[in-house]
Amino acid sequence: VNDTIPESSEICTLESSNPVTYLFSGTFDGTGKVTANGSVDYTATLYRETLVGNGIFFTDGTDESLETYGTINGSGTFSGAGIFNGPMVEPGSFHLVDALPGSYRVFVVLPNGNVTRLSTPLEVDTTATSGVELRLPGSWLEGELVWFDGEPIANTELYLTEVSIDEEATEPCTEVLFAPCIIYTDENGSFGYGPIPDGSYEMVMDAGGDGFNECVPWRTPATVQFCDGRAAVAATIDPMNFTMASNDAAVPMHYDMEFTLMKDLGGGSVEPITDEVINFHSMILTDDEYIESIYDNESGTYRVELPEGEWIANTSSDGDLMLWEEFEVTEDITGINWMLRRSINVSGQILVDTGKAEAPEEGVPNIEVKFQWGGITTSVQTSYGSDAGNFSVFLPEGVEVNMTTVSIANQMSNGTNFMVSDDVSPIILRVEGGLSVDGMLYLFENETAYTPHVPGFTEVQLHAYQVDRDVHWYFDIDPETGRFSQKLMQGNWTLGVSDERLNVDELQLEVSDLNIEQISNVELIANPDNITVDITAFLDHSFDGNSSNGTFVNIDFAFVPVSGGGVGTRLNITADEMSNGHIITSLQPGAYTIAIDAQDKINGSDFDTVLIDNELILELGLDNTTTEYAELILEPLWKLEANLTNQSGGILDNITVIFNSVDSEDTFQILSDENGTISDYIPEGDWVVVVDRTLVADTYEQFRGALTANETSSRTGLTWRSLESAEVAIHLSEGDTGDPLTGFSLIATSSDGYGEVVLPYTDDQGDMVGYLFPGDWVVSLNRSESMDRWVLEDQQLATLSAGQNLSNINFSVEHWVTLGGNLFWDLDSDDEYGCNAGVDGANSTVSGEGLKPPV
Repeated sequence: VNDTIPESSEICTLESSNPVTYLFSGTFDGTGKVTANGSVDYTATLYRETLVGNGIFFTDGTDESLETYGTINGSGTFSGAGIFNGPMVEPGSFHLVDALPGSYRVFVVLPNGNVTRLSTPLEVDTTATSGVELRLPGSWLEGELVWFDGEPIANTELYLTEVSIDEEATEPCTEVLFAPCIIYTDENGSFGYGPIPDGSYEMVMDAGGDGFNECVPWRTPATVQFCDGRAAVAATIDPMNFTMASNDAAVPMHYDMEFTLMKDLGGGSVEPITDEVINFHSMILTDDEYIESIYDNESGTYRVELPEGEWIANTSSDGDLMLWEEFEVTEDITGINWMLRRSINVSGQILVDTGKAEAPEEGVPNIEVKFQWGGITTSVQTSYGSDAGNFSVFLPEGVEVNMTTVSIANQMSNGTNFMVSDDVSPIILRVEGGLSVDGMLYLFENETAYTPHVPGFTEVQLHAYQVDRDVHWYFDIDPETGRFSQKLMQGNWTLGVSDERLNVDELQLEVSDLNIEQISNVELIANPDNITVDITAFLDHSFDGNSSNGTFVNIDFAFVPVSGGGVGTRLNITADEMSNGHIITSLQPGAYTIAIDAQDKINGSDFDTVLIDNELILELGLDNTTTEYAELILEPLWKLEANLTNQSGGILDNITVIFNSVDSEDTFQILSDENGTISDYIPEGDWVVVVDRTLVADTYEQFRGALTANETSSRTGLTWRSLESAEVAIHLSEGDTGDPLTGFSLIATSSDGYGEVVLPYTDDQGDMVGYLFPGDWVVSLNRSESMDRWVLEDQQLATLSAGQNLSNINFSVEHWVTLGGNLFWDLDSDDEYGCNAGVDGANSTVSGEGLKPPV
């Protein structure tokens, strides 16, 4: 009554409603349309059904009778336990509501906590907008890492960190997406990763996982210190490609070193020294750069990782003890026990004569004093003011030291030699004037200077031994020119260089006013050892670079220097000097290419001499101490000589001869000369030789033949004779209708091994006329268009003779059509294919009139 529910009732019907309409308050179980004055909770169990509606939907996870809650797809708001998909929840999607119209700058908070700005603004209109694309700027990192020995740095971790995030990289970048994360090199040492959002990044390589970063020649190093090991990347909102490393800048070989440090307590007792700061320095580092070792409490040893080369270890302990050790790293080093030496304070003064009666000498201020023993050098500056010329330095007890000093201002110098002991001080040196000694360091003769053009070049020093005072001096030699110029005190000297690889003969030199001409033009000649080279030459039949299945050949060739600066000497090798494609010789250090002249097409050898790799370079450096091996890999090209004649025996001059490979798509052409002769080198293999149909006198002739080119085949003294073409007339019709086939072309295949010929297209009557070289031929057809296919199996033609006219040939072509469709479960009985309703793995049989047998 009055469209209201009676008191004490939860449901009633509306009078005279059709269909019946219910009013309810509370819970109602039924089907139909519900209109609510307020909000309604609707609950239903759905199975393979579709729900359409507006509202908030969630799955009831409390119903223990259900094994699964299924999947809900659609547009709207979803909550609860489940798998959500669709445009609203795709990765990278966003939903903005109640925003004022305008242009917004968008910032994104990345999973690593960094905030980055998008490169495009967000424009909010007065109406709803969808499909908006905002771009997150991302850069790309890539590179290639190789060791000095040429091996790729494969499957190695590179640690990428973000400077503002104080966290270590522990997870792969492919999983966590953003730094800090780990990038891995592949089997070739290559790496690449992105996108990298804007920010400041660093990358290091710790190949051994021991806490020491490798000294990598990054293209964008974080500091000028080579063994700092960090690469720096400054990515901005403008995406960039960063090439971090390349294979032309190899990473030095690194080795682990483990050692102990001891203190002598006297009486045969020693004591280990722990947690000492021990610095390692090498020529590959900058002047003020050091690598510091780590003390391992568990093993009681020090550990450090160093690049290959010569190193110096140094430390001072409490001022009373010190360590100076020089050593070379060529492999992992263990079991080293270093003993701290007692340090001695060596002091003295550097003086200069003034020529003044009242003060005949005075101290030289701010002058460098060098102390050198073995490969170790340290230095101090003299004092100034009232203590001018004074110096003081701590040196290890018991070492024999060369002490030298040079005044750059007035080119005065002096030096001495002493053993470090308690009573060595004070040392007084008076700098003296000298004479200029100028000269050059040459290679082999006095025409080629020792410069970086030499592979394995390193900067060397002039080693000048002052015989009269037993002092060794070391002066720089200009690395670009090989020149040196230095003032030396008068007396007897022995000159050499510091690099034993150069084998420089020492020069005895008297520095005096009586020997000005010689000291003004000193020539030091380096005679580094020649490098042994083992050369093998072979024809590469398989193009696999493997000499075991090639043919060894003796050839003429030359080593041609390409180093520049006059480095290297040309060496010619003749075929007579080789044995079974092999020769061992020696060359001066340098970079060489191999020069081989191609064979003369008329008077040359049976095979041509063309390198497969024309960019072969041999780098024979000063460090080459073993035999270098090189292979001269030649293309298998064989000499061909043939005469072309027509059917009457006349010359076919200036005719193009076509060579088609039997086994591939390769083809090339050779033009006969005015005598109808071809003489050339052709690739190894089986070839079909073709001379296209051409007018000879009053007939059309052509040639086809088979040719094998290899070491044992007949390729010279050949005669190829053209013949008058045979004419073939063919009619094609469709098998099921008998209608002529228009625009169809047959393939004619020679039964004599002369290749294939594509015959002309049929006309609107299904007819065509073609011309073939005399012999036996088979014709066929296999053509597909869209859903149709026409097939003519091999049909043997009658043997063709020169000038023959073969006509009235009729072929019926089978016509096939494609049959396809969908096999599906019709679950909703609508006779339509539905999503995921397909039946897979079933066998279908189609049979009917014209199908023999069913398929």
